[in-house]
Amino acid sequence: MAVVDEFREMSRRMDELANAMFIDPFNNDFFEAFTRKRIELIRAIIDKEPDSIRGLAKQVQRNIKNVFDDLQVLNEFKIITFEEQGRRKKPIVSKKTIIFRFKTLR
Repeated sequence: MAVVDEFREMSRRMDELANAMFIDPFNNDFFEAFTRKRIELIRAIIDKEPDSIRGLAKQVQRNIKNVFDDLQVLNEFKIITFEEQGRRKKPIVSKKTIIFRFKTLR
């Protein structure tokens, strides 16, 4: 790999780290945010790019209120944001890289 290519790759990785979310998995809030259903929502938002919360609910075949509630939790943890599009809110994954930080317990 040429030096220029290595630099580009290193630069890309640094950008990814700068936008990463650091999580302490020993914190109980972590388990509140990352349920199986919420991870499914994150994956659907990344893969299918729904244009609204209602569209996301249809894609994952879940009740819109339950999807909305889960998205609110993910938004509180700054994992997703919403883009206003008229009366619709488009969910967007704002943190695509999550780094687990394990502290030494003493």
